Amino acid sequence: MSIDSRSRVCLETNRGRIVFITVLRRDGDDGYAAQATLWSSS
Repeated sequence: MSIDSRSRVCLETNRGRIVFITVLRRDGDDGYAAQATLWSSS
């Protein structure tokens, strides 16, 4: 999977919570700036 400033990813944490990540921009040579939304568990 390639990552760029338009990438969006949904993940599930090891505790069953859902995370939505939006990549905002490249941050240096080996990092990214991103925004994450974490939903609470039921």
